[in-house]
Amino acid sequence: MANVAVRSWRFLYDMGISGGRWFEGLGNYMEVRKLATFGPQPPTIGPDSPVVLTLKVLYSYPGEPIEAQGSRGRLEMLSTSFRDYERRIREQFTAMFARSGFDARRDIAGIILNLCADIPWATGGLWRCISVTSQPGTLNNADFPSAVGQGSVGSGFSTINAVEQCLSRMADSSDALEDHTYANGCGTWDLCILSGLDQHGNPFTTMLTDAMGAGCGAATNRDGVDTGGILGMPMGRMPDVEMTEFSAPLLYLWRREEPDSGGPGKFRGGVTASLAVVPYDTEVPMAQVVSGSGKTVSQNMGAVGGYPGNSQLDVAVRHSDVRRLLAAGTIPSSIEEMGGGQEILSCEEETVLGPNDVHVMFWQGGGGYGDPLLRSPDKVATDVVEMRVTESSARDIYGVVLRDLAVDEPATETQRADIRSSRRELARNPEVK
Repeated sequence: MANVAVRSWRFLYDMGISGGRWFEGLGNYMEVRKLATFGPQPPTIGPDSPVVLTLKVLYSYPGEPIEAQGSRGRLEMLSTSFRDYERRIREQFTAMFARSGFDARRDIAGIILNLCADIPWATGGLWRCISVTSQPGTLNNADFPSAVGQGSVGSGFSTINAVEQCLSRMADSSDALEDHTYANGCGTWDLCILSGLDQHGNPFTTMLTDAMGAGCGAATNRDGVDTGGILGMPMGRMPDVEMTEFSAPLLYLWRREEPDSGGPGKFRGGVTASLAVVPYDTEVPMAQVVSGSGKTVSQNMGAVGGYPGNSQLDVAVRHSDVRRLLAAGTIPSSIEEMGGGQEILSCEEETVLGPNDVHVMFWQGGGGYGDPLLRSPDKVATDVVEMRVTESSARDIYGVVLRDLAVDEPATETQRADIRSSRRELARNPEVK
């Protein structure tokens, strides 16, 4: 499935169609995607409106057995680079619609390829292409009487991470498949379930799904997408803060992207986010379940010399001063400003969130690609200005020295040389710190 964003679809309108089917070239059929509308928005769109055209690409080879068609289709799909797909889509649209005024350079705003996008909530069929052999008695192949209750989440993510790393390293060694190489994304799920009584005395249960906005892994030629999502959940969405507050007795103190959460590299991993919530308008303690790996060992590994992103963190701030601060007109922006005591929560925990407690979640960003010392100093400076990287990390990890947010080239050259020298010394003598 390919999503082709066009600046207008007048070339289709002038032909009297909004979609079509064809039998030669790339693809089989496409149509103007129908989008949901809300509030005062008009239910229709005009031919000069920007839209997304959904292009279906089927891999069928009439005359061959079904099993052979599947194998041949997978081979063709995975051995074709994004660059080739983009070129072929542009050529296909030009061949079909140029006579009605279509111009690929002018009309196409962007192209996104989705593998099996027609089954966004049932991607299990993809695993038929992959065989995973695991030693019995391990995390994802537990022997009785070992607990397997978290097998669908914890070990599932661990297995996916291993497969991603394996396939990416294979692709990175191939000129034809290099475009498919990327570092791990967040690599885990930060679960928080809360239940109790709302301000009306009615029972409620909610799950904070904000971790859907996790950082994506970097690729061979681009940074990871900031708060872009989770690879295995392509239809996952971050919830609207106001809707969460509307449906549950909670108040968000913040939800924001966090600097230094993306893995350093020649191409930086996508940064991720954190949140802080406090019970609101209820005096009844809430039952809380917290689950998620990646707290001791991060699950967002880098690739080809890139560093992993941040590790996951869940903190309960007990008996905080938040209510007093809010009454005084102050919204705390850090854990230290909340007062109270800090309790770092384990990977799997059942606890209670009191009326004056605060729950802080900080999920994982994406891994980086390539040595951070190879990243363009100008890109590092831009990251600092845009608060994706701190100035100290720019200096200590990327080796980029800034003066008034501008690159100090002589100092940067010296700093990078010093970091390389320290690496060589550590390689010769691992005891040196």
